[in-house]
Amino acid sequence: MDFNFENHLLERFRAKHAELAASGTSVRLYALIDSASMTLQETGFLYKDLHDIQRKSLYSGSGLATLEQTGPSLLAMPDLRGDDVVSWSTGNVREPGPINLFLRLIRLARHNAQLVSWIWTPHDLEPFIDHLQTLLHARLGPGDDDAWFFFYQPLYLRALHRELPESTRRHVFGPCHAWWMLDMHVQLVELAGESLPIPRAWDAFPVPADAVAALHREVMPLQILAWLRKTKRELFTQSAMNAQLCEIAPYVERALNHGLTRKADMATFVAYGLRYKTNYDTHPAVQEALTGASSVPLIDTYVALGSPVWQQVADTAQQRVEQERAQQWHDSLRQRGSVRMKAQFVNFNTYMILHIRIRPPRGQSGHVQRIGDIEEGSFSRPRTLDVAEVDVPLPGGRIVLEWWQPYNPFMKSERVISGELPRDEKAGMLVVNFYDFEQSVVMYAERPGARVQ
Repeated sequence: MDFNFENHLLERFRAKHAELAASGTSVRLYALIDSASMTLQETGFLYKDLHDIQRKSLYSGSGLATLEQTGPSLLAMPDLRGDDVVSWSTGNVREPGPINLFLRLIRLARHNAQLVSWIWTPHDLEPFIDHLQTLLHARLGPGDDDAWFFFYQPLYLRALHRELPESTRRHVFGPCHAWWMLDMHVQLVELAGESLPIPRAWDAFPVPADAVAALHREVMPLQILAWLRKTKRELFTQSAMNAQLCEIAPYVERALNHGLTRKADMATFVAYGLRYKTNYDTHPAVQEALTGASSVPLIDTYVALGSPVWQQVADTAQQRVEQERAQQWHDSLRQRGSVRMKAQFVNFNTYMILHIRIRPPRGQSGHVQRIGDIEEGSFSRPRTLDVAEVDVPLPGGRIVLEWWQPYNPFMKSERVISGELPRDEKAGMLVVNFYDFEQSVVMYAERPGARVQ
């Protein structure tokens, strides 16, 4: 097991500390831990032998004081600066220390991102806790309903930072330098603060109607996941909550796009998705059922479709999974603008093609790729050179071919790549043909039949 991920995050934390310290501001780092959502095993793992770490319950002295022992708490992080890295020795749970505590928190967040967030602030623990406590009592639009508001959950924090009016967002996040967390893809999310003084407390935290709607949409996957973990745990292929959220999030989004609003209907849609795999709702009968969804529970509508329909959906599941995987890969290629793939260089000439190179056209970034030489061939019996990998633009893009040939060194030709994207990472081939007076560059979705050498 390596610790590359943990050490990369550690360097980011150290860089942030150095950035804030260089600005002359006070720097304090707290971890906000949602103990109520932790298992006994996770609680024991985090707090084992941590006797000298300052921490305080977010509910201390609030109207939720009876939940003080099990609710969220703010933990003062020890100084992470220095040269130590996360390793087997520094990560040893029997030797508590700054790096060890950092590793424990990262491990918890990698499993379930809702358990931990990190707050950079100039303020001491006590006054900052007081500020956070003023946010627990909220007035939610559109009806100004009074509620205890668990704003500190990372899913809520991201939506609030994005959706709140500027003045309200500044009140909540302004006293922070930044508020950090991992998302379900285990990517670091950095919400900016403004390093402001702590503001005067509200009577209640005003959350407008559009922000409330965004919160409901943001937290829906987590609510569906909680139900599925209790009733349909066998449908998951992963055990970590973050990974399970990644499994169901696309189905939740599709359910919302179909206009499903009842949680029971959304849970049904997601459960069927986990069972019948991606894009199961593209089957005509399922599409018709979803279009006509009304007051009838979705589970009853699905059952009424009958076993022949669901057998058809099951029979095409693997095909849909492969199509979805290919589509995602193609999308990533289009975002990158290039593809790495096998290539074949073909010489139809009766002389050698030497020192073949590929470079980008003038004005475009990229590197020179040295290919090699091809023996002389003929139009009826061309000679080929197979290359394990080239990095080239997608069809429609341009490359510059450079080569030597007898009596004509320093040949150059700029060509447009024609053809189509490879079917998947293991398929496809780029074929570069050298004819008497022209060249062609064609990308194939499948590898062409073997040529005569």
